[in-house]
Amino acid sequence: MLQVPFKQVNVFSGEPFKGNPVAVINCLDLDESNYLTDEEMQSIANWTNLSETTFIYKSQNPQADYKVRIFTPVSELPFAGHPTVGTCKAYLDIVGKPISGNYIVHQECAAGLVPIEIKDGIVSFSAPRVAPTELSDEVIAEYTKIVGHPYTHRPQMIDSGPQWVVYLVEDADTCYNINPNFQNLKLLNLDNDHSGVIIAGPRSDNEWEMRAFVPVLSVPEDPVCGSGAAAFIGHLQQRFQYKETTNVKITQGGRLNRNGLIVGQINLDNEKPVYKIGGVPVTVVDGTITVRV
Repeated sequence: MLQVPFKQVNVFSGEPFKGNPVAVINCLDLDESNYLTDEEMQSIANWTNLSETTFIYKSQNPQADYKVRIFTPVSELPFAGHPTVGTCKAYLDIVGKPISGNYIVHQECAAGLVPIEIKDGIVSFSAPRVAPTELSDEVIAEYTKIVGHPYTHRPQMIDSGPQWVVYLVEDADTCYNINPNFQNLKLLNLDNDHSGVIIAGPRSDNEWEMRAFVPVLSVPEDPVCGSGAAAFIGHLQQRFQYKETTNVKITQGGRLNRNGLIVGQINLDNEKPVYKIGGVPVTVVDGTITVRV
């Protein structure tokens, strides 16, 4: 029997049972010969049935504090946002560091080395990749049918690890009340190799309501989504062409009674934009899990 430490961390809300949980399996003390297989990790992620489950290992990269592997119930992801924030909080719990300070942690994942900033209780990551691709008129027309409302700015596919289609609507209330057909959306995602769709509507210039739909990964609606938020603010930069660093407040999860808050930043201090996503994490479950009988 093999038992390892287990945490469940709530992300993007300091209130337990809101935000978005991630299961974190601590494999830091395992010998390499005893590492979990891909099949075992996938089986555990399927069993936890959360949008993501992560596994922390020692990293061979001297610049990294730890290595993480990220699984949905059906597949492994190279990167995901709320699991990055939640895994970092779990790691800090393990090593005994508070999130009230001001310092940087480096996470190794399949998407590369991700710097994570801890500042005054907010844990923020710099998205490793935010790459836009324009969509054809035909594909946009299919998404418009499913969303059921016109877009305000031409949608794009934004690769932020997952491949998100970002679709902006008139206002926050319109976004909040959208009810897409999940089966049709799943088929459209599969036909175009898209992970899902981000829909967002403004409350003000820099405050938005956002929703994330991922039926192709057996997650009809993700309560609060970090990689989706990175894709969303990347799309804002593409369409609005901000000239100076801009902060974006994103609310998500209200329809699911999960009331998350994401703090986004489009940092334009350097030659290329840096997209930062952050929020408050809180550990709500702390124990052990039997990963091998």
